[in-house]
Amino acid sequence: MKKSFPIDNWLQNIGIIFTAILAALLLKMFVLDAVYIPSPSMEKTLFTGDYVLVNKLIYGAKFPGRLPFPNAVIPFLQLPSLKNIRRGDIIIFELPQKDSSSLSQNLKYFVKRCVALAGDTIAIQNGDVYVNGEVLKLHLDSHPNSIDEFESTIVPKKGTTVDITKDNYLDWERLIREEGHTIMMTSTSEIIIDNKPASSYTIEKNYLFVLGDNLNHSYDSRYWGFLPEENIIGKAMMVYWSLSKLNPSGGFSGFLSSIRWNRIGRFVD
Repeated sequence: MKKSFPIDNWLQNIGIIFTAILAALLLKMFVLDAVYIPSPSMEKTLFTGDYVLVNKLIYGAKFPGRLPFPNAVIPFLQLPSLKNIRRGDIIIFELPQKDSSSLSQNLKYFVKRCVALAGDTIAIQNGDVYVNGEVLKLHLDSHPNSIDEFESTIVPKKGTTVDITKDNYLDWERLIREEGHTIMMTSTSEIIIDNKPASSYTIEKNYLFVLGDNLNHSYDSRYWGFLPEENIIGKAMMVYWSLSKLNPSGGFSGFLSSIRWNRIGRFVD
């Protein structure tokens, strides 16, 4: 005689599974996430093959405009931050715009070090990073002779009004477009913003300047511009797993030898 399985037990098990899935989803979306380091741009802090936990709460967890389900849309919301972004923080973020490089197309998140905040003045000379006229003492690994200099530049700050001229048009064109406006320069060098003549523009967002610790091999703000604060996902917290390059013919022993045991559990700073 077969023993029947009460339907209440089925419903209870389904409820437990659903609750566990929902809890894991919320944890990943708003509390903790994980990223893989695919390049040497953050050496000698983070190595290629490191897997890093990301603290999403610290800068204010974001409720995205789209959930990972088809056609599921909710308004964008952000919780209060637990801590302000500081110079030297290693942050995880999305690029501020669609980029044409194959590197950016293959990566969802980027990992870099914040070196300058909104309103700071940033410059790179002889391999040294200067912020507000002082050398920034961080874990930057560079070879001065091979680092291109970066002219002194002020990181855009919300509420700041800047003059727009034919001479600096290209410096501000992309930022103004990314803030949701149209901009063009006529054949007579007149600046048109949102279909109206303009000689100035008031910045609407706070921005950051980010660099890789390995300045010689990093795709960062020197190439794609300033990072809007709203693009930040979280702060790098800890290396939870790390693998060096695998030896395809090494089998299981090769896999074990590729594990960087000394990096597992290391906090990121």
